[in-house]
Formats: sequence, C-alpha cells, structure tokens
Amino acid sequence: MDFDDHTDYGELIERSLKEILQHEDFAQFHSWMKIQVGISPQLSLIAPPTEHLLPMATCMALAIWNATPLPGNNFRPRVIPIPKRNQPCVCGSGKKYKKCCSTGEQQLLEIDEDMIWPLLMDAMPKKVLQKGLNNGTLPLHARVFYCANILDGNNSKKIIQLLKDYYFANSHKDIGEPAAYGLTILFDAFNQQGMQNKKLELIDHICDTVPSSFLRSEALQRLATVQADCGDLAQAFKTLKKARKDTPDNPAVGLLEVQLLLIKGDLQLAKQRAHFIAKQIRRQDEEFSDDLFENPVLEFLERVIEDPEMAASIMGEMNIDDTALIQWLEKLQERPIVSYLFEEEEGFGDTIENYSAADRPHFTAHPKPALKKLERAWDAIRPVEPLFSINLIPFNDENPWDEPDPVQWKEFLLDHPECLDSIAIIDDLLTLLCLHPAWGQVQVMKSLFEPLLRRGMAIIGDIAEHIPEDACLPWLITENRPFIRTLVRAMINTRFEEDFDLSDLLTQKILDLNPADNHGFRGDIINSHLWNNADLEAMKIANDFPGDTMPDILYGRILALYRLGQKEEALDAAREAKTLKPKVASYLISSQRKDPQESSQFGIIAGSKQEAWNYRDEMRELWKETRGILTWLKKA
Repeated sequence: MDFDDHTDYGELIERSLKEILQHEDFAQFHSWMKIQVGISPQLSLIAPPTEHLLPMATCMALAIWNATPLPGNNFRPRVIPIPKRNQPCVCGSGKKYKKCCSTGEQQLLEIDEDMIWPLLMDAMPKKVLQKGLNNGTLPLHARVFYCANILDGNNSKKIIQLLKDYYFANSHKDIGEPAAYGLTILFDAFNQQGMQNKKLELIDHICDTVPSSFLRSEALQRLATVQADCGDLAQAFKTLKKARKDTPDNPAVGLLEVQLLLIKGDLQLAKQRAHFIAKQIRRQDEEFSDDLFENPVLEFLERVIEDPEMAASIMGEMNIDDTALIQWLEKLQERPIVSYLFEEEEGFGDTIENYSAADRPHFTAHPKPALKKLERAWDAIRPVEPLFSINLIPFNDENPWDEPDPVQWKEFLLDHPECLDSIAIIDDLLTLLCLHPAWGQVQVMKSLFEPLLRRGMAIIGDIAEHIPEDACLPWLITENRPFIRTLVRAMINTRFEEDFDLSDLLTQKILDLNPADNHGFRGDIINSHLWNNADLEAMKIANDFPGDTMPDILYGRILALYRLGQKEEALDAAREAKTLKPKVASYLISSQRKDPQESSQFGIIAGSKQEAWNYRDEMRELWKETRGILTWLKKA
C-alpha cells in the first residue's frame, strides 16, 4: 500500500471505519491497524524498516480514530489525546512517547470530520443510520455534507430520507448557511422525484416556522421563483425583498434579482445590478478573479453586463407565453365528451403465449368518421413524431417550442376546439408539454398539463361505460395506445403528487385494460399487495404471468407463498427464482450491499446487479419483517 497515494489512503480509511463500527474500541482498532501496515507476517502491505511500523500504525490509528464520530457516542469522536513527549506512549509499550511512536506523525495526512462523514455514512449499517435519524443525534451538517457528495448520482430518494424530517420539523436548531445549503439539496431531490407539491409545502413550512436566517432566505428565494413562474412578478419582487433583509450580503439573492429583472424586461437595471453583484462575489471569493469562466454564476452575470438583451432572450426561453393555449383550454373544459366506436377483436388472445386473459373480450377503440378526418389533418402538421413503444417522449432532439410563435400547430388547435374530443391529439399534446422548457413549473402543470390530462381521463371514463366490465383494450393494437398511455401519464402524475392509493388504483386499471402488461407494471402491483399483506391478491398477479422472469414476480411469489404457510410450494418457487435470477437472492440475503450504479442506454439489463439492487432497495425491508425467511432463502 502506498501511503503517499491518496487513493490507497482513502481505501484504508474506508476499511478502518468498517472496523471501528464493529466494536468502537480503540485498543481493538489499534491491533487491527498494526496488521494493515505489515507488523503481522500474514499481511504485509508495505515494506519499510520494521522499527517504523509500530509508530506508523499507532499514529494512523490515532488520526482516524480521533476524527471518527462514533454512533455509540451520539456521533461525536471519543478523542484520545496525543501524548506529550515525556508521557507514556498510547501503544502500550511502556516507553515515553518521544522514544516510541512519535516518529510516525510525519507520515500522516491530516484527517478531519468532513473527510470522514461521507465514508462513515456509506459504511454505517442501515439500522444504525436510521437510529441516528430517529433520535436526532446524527448532525445535520453531516447529512448535508454526505448528500452533497451523492447528489449527482441516482440518489434522490436517499437524500429525501436523510433530510426531509429535519426540515419539516416544527423547530430547527441549525438555520445557518449549511442548513440553507441542505435545503437547496433537498429541493433538487424533490425536483428529481417530481415531488412538486411536497417542495411547495416545505417552502411554506420554512417561511412560516423559521426566523430571519440563511435558511429562511433560501426558502423565500424559492418562493419568489415559484411566484415568477406563475407570472406574478410583483409578488416575486416583494418576496425577494424579504430574502434580502434576511441575508443582505447573499449573492444568490442578487443573482435571482437580476434574473427577475430580465424577465420583467428592465434590462438597464439588470445590467447595473449584475455589475454590482459580480464585484461582490469577487470580493467574497478571490479565487474566481483570475479565471472568470470557472464560475458559472459570474459567467452569467458577465453575459448580462455585456449583452442584457441576449441574456433576457435566454431567460425568456423559460417563460414562453402560453396564454392563448391556456385560455383555449379554460374555455373548452365543459365541452361534452364525444363517444368512440368499438370493434371486438375475435381470437386476439390466441396470438399470445401463456396469456391469462385469453378468454376475455378484446376491443379496438375507433374515433367517429368526422373525428378521424380531423386527426388526419392534425397528423400532417403535428409538432411531435410518433412515440416508439412505451416511451413518453420522442427520441429526436428537435423541440417544437423552439419554433417562432405563433406556429401552425397552435393555430390549428385554436381553430378546431374538437381537437379535445380526440384522445390521439390529447396524447400528442401531453407529449408536447413534456418537452416544454418550463416543464415541471407550476404554470405549465396547473394550466396546461393537468387540464389536458383530466380531459383524456374523461374520455377514458366514457369508454368504460360503453364496453363490458371485463373488456380489454390491448396495447398491441396501435389505435388503443393513446388510451393506455394517458392512463400511464395519470398514474405517474399521482405518484408525483404522492397520492399512492390513487396511483395503485390507476396501475391496476392499466393492467385490467391491457393484461399483457407491456409496461411492466405487474411488478408494482404485486409489491403493493405484499406491502399491504394481501398475499392472495399477490399470488393472483403471480399466477397471471406464468414463466415470468421479472424479479418482482419470481420473488414476490416466494414471499406470498411463504407467508401463506405453503412452504413446499415456496421452496419450489425459491429454487426456480435462484436458478433464473441468482443475483437477486444474493442481494436480498446480504446485510450490506451498495448500489452498483450500472447504467445502460437500454435501461436496466435483465440479470444484472442493478436489477438485483433495485429489487432489494424496494422490498428487502418487507422480507426482513417476515421472520426467518432470509435465512430460509439462503438455504433453499
């Protein structure tokens, strides 16, 4: 091991933390460290002269131990002071420190808690981490520092778990800059998960419960941004004034002011404020004065100073005027639903192997002739290409919102209110909105996306009244896809809104209408049944998909059978699952596994470690709650 190499040194710290967490005892850790540096003949990682090994091991052990917050000490280090020169050495040799291990000090890197926290939280068992969260001993700054390190990965759920409870509490011990930074990270995680309502709820909560501080200023800045997105610039400037009062020298407040001024069109004042704020940032952080473009904030401000009109046009891309479309939708919300025509498809179920719904009636939904003619005219000028398979956005990089306004497709909509009678056109418009530069912002979601979605669901509701209760609208029939896709969008939207009961109902409806489940939602359904202790319902889903190799079905069948007391059948199912998907069993059984973060342009690869991790992350807690099953699975 090369201790001049920071990579090797980091690996040693990682392994040291795992060792410390097992016992939290310095004497044991010191003995372990002596083995690592080569005192033990069984494991020689370096080869310096023997007389240097003990001092090196002692000083390394002290440096790492003294910087490690111990769960058993309320996440505070239990510091062992470095002996003075004439005091006994901590290694237990009986010699004075100056004649024993003091010679190892010069070989060490400096270690502090900020280096330790991310590694410690990765090494910490989940139950220890959760205990620290529950009893409040895990410091906020540690959580924030850790979350900042994992934000760029697919870790938004974990970030929300680590930070949400603190910020939603009724009192806040930490309200300074680290707390404000953590709030920013949490907002970003909410955005990644599409939890817009939860973000707005937290903004209101912080503004109402936190006194003047960096933390409240951050929430006020987010509130001003939301108000600007909704078109209420006057209120946004009032809110920004409160944020500036909380943190007068905060460049982030100034930056937001410049952005709002650009949106308002007050270009000269935006230029003046950009010049002032850029000077303020340079004074506060001199490292950016030599190379302006290493700092994206300064780069933006410089663009405003040089060409405010160009900067305003860039900001304007995020504030497209959709007033005409919004008014069109508002005017037509009460438009009566036009029913579709239905054609039963004879023998459809015979074309699919192992299809449990083969005996159910299958239909194709057709628009009436006048509406079909309108759809053909729309197809000639439609702004988005047809979607491939189950995707909700097209593959190409062209964005219709980049075209000059007004454009042909908008004029077509305004001239033809009957477009809202067509589920195919509504499906295209919902796709179009997913490409909107301000997608996810309140105005687009509330004024455009949700009204269109409600209209599409109303058409689907009318269909349900005109076909048999057990009828199917199979996805494999192209004409049916806009109906299924609209249901999928509605289900995803309920998840964003965190209405999980409605999400489950919509997922079941999708599965009822399309029993072949081309989208793979059967996994969500069987897992939901298992979490709700509906084992018989879970078995029904599993039996509807014989031969299915999806981990949720293979391992969900095992869990349901085991909990129903059908141990022989569960054993057969376990053997089959471990043969077909052995990595899933391995990840379930192991108490400590890390997200492999395998990526592929084609999504999760069947049989991969990522597939196994995803199932473990979703379901292992439920398996653990089922007494004895993990030990049983290991032996099966």
